[in-house]
Amino acid sequence: MIDREDRADGYTPPAALPHPVRELAPEIPFLAITLGLLAAAGLGFALFVASWFIYVYIFYNGVIGAGVGAAIARGLGESKDRRGPLLFTIVATCSAAAYLIYNLIWFGLFSLSGQGAGVGSFLQWRAEGELEIGLYGNAAVWVVEYLITLAVAWNRVSVKMRLLDAAAVPDEVKALVVHYLGQEADQEDVREQLAVRGWARREDQDRAFGAVASLASLAQEAEQAA
Repeated sequence: MIDREDRADGYTPPAALPHPVRELAPEIPFLAITLGLLAAAGLGFALFVASWFIYVYIFYNGVIGAGVGAAIARGLGESKDRRGPLLFTIVATCSAAAYLIYNLIWFGLFSLSGQGAGVGSFLQWRAEGELEIGLYGNAAVWVVEYLITLAVAWNRVSVKMRLLDAAAVPDEVKALVVHYLGQEADQEDVREQLAVRGWARREDQDRAFGAVASLASLAQEAEQAA
């Protein structure tokens, strides 16, 4: 059992906590999808324009990923937009859409130039303009570039997800959890303290622990980046 009067850190546990807000049913984040696709279209076109003036390579993968990820994160909005596995599919699709648009523009120009016809000829032509490692070698490079874009975009979105998860739990609840965990209490003891203050459902308690863990991981990442 935890001694509720232990206030060595200067914190006084409140007698009651704000009532937990029930999570809404999962919904499709249409705004995030719209913004993600718009960002993909804009970045795909920007990449096409840039390719006329400079030789772009690995650097643009991170730029596209950051742009797509930031757009989707902005569209997530309030924490009622519960995500689930669908969100990764959205990020992956929007990341791929940027390259699809970029290549569709090139495919249109390739077809109009009369240099060939069909996707196979186009891919061979694209490979000849890239690294001198053949079609399959360039295809492997394209996959790696896409994965870099996806990783950067997903990182942006995951940061927003953790912020939303943390914001969905009242500050008083997070402070209580941090206080008792700081006393090296085990989870069951902390759950007991939450339960007597109105957070009796295990799902709500899990959200409280998750919010604290999200903030801790974000703080640690910020420290490492500094």
